[in-house]
Amino acid sequence: MTVENEATARAIDRLDLVKRFFSVTISIGVGSTLANADWIRNGFFPDRAHVEQFAIVLLALFATVLSWDGYLASVKKKPLNGWFRFAIDIFLVIIYAVLILTSQHAWFWLPILCLIFALYVVWDAVSVWEYPASFDCDYQAGNGRFFTVLRVYALSLIDRHGIDRGPLISLAWVVYFLMLWRVVHGQNPEFSVFWVLLAAFAGLLLYRKDKLRIGAGGVRGFRMWQRVLIILVLIACALLFPQVTIKV
Repeated sequence: MTVENEATARAIDRLDLVKRFFSVTISIGVGSTLANADWIRNGFFPDRAHVEQFAIVLLALFATVLSWDGYLASVKKKPLNGWFRFAIDIFLVIIYAVLILTSQHAWFWLPILCLIFALYVVWDAVSVWEYPASFDCDYQAGNGRFFTVLRVYALSLIDRHGIDRGPLISLAWVVYFLMLWRVVHGQNPEFSVFWVLLAAFAGLLLYRKDKLRIGAGGVRGFRMWQRVLIILVLIACALLFPQVTIKV
């Protein structure tokens, strides 16, 4: 027995508001940040700090657009009929704006990115609660929702067929960004911002690839051992460059 996935009129209105909010965040956030950049406003060649800020703006824009692309596909299958995911969406858009507007601070962006991914995890968990049959093909009406959430995460670890691994994908990649923040920057605060930005770009790309990949049998994402290996390799690569600096 399946769970109804038809969008209500309220869900459609909520999605419309989130779409508009996303557009405003990108246009105002990026526009005001670049307009207030000293090197643009005063017309001089940017120094290292300015190039770092511009790179952070690009990362923030990249993260926002990638999120928006995946979000639209997700809410078509799992409409915003409940209020909790809608509230998370509004909070996320505000955080994206903060991510862009604080780009002049070299290390604000990484903990903010960790917070964004943590909210992805909560959003996915609530999605399983609201639409359990979309994540577990064996779900039956009357099964406990909390048990189903645990079942989806647990069986995703062993790549069980019939289980949507999307929630576990978000959980795995928030671990990556937390490791990047604490292991790379937390333990080595002298790391070049550029190298950590590059590791973050790679993480964002591979996270989206993980979400979009359809494997054998229609199962989404990399296999669990592949995901763990990719994350460990990315962290190892980031750790290879603790003393590297880039001249600008």
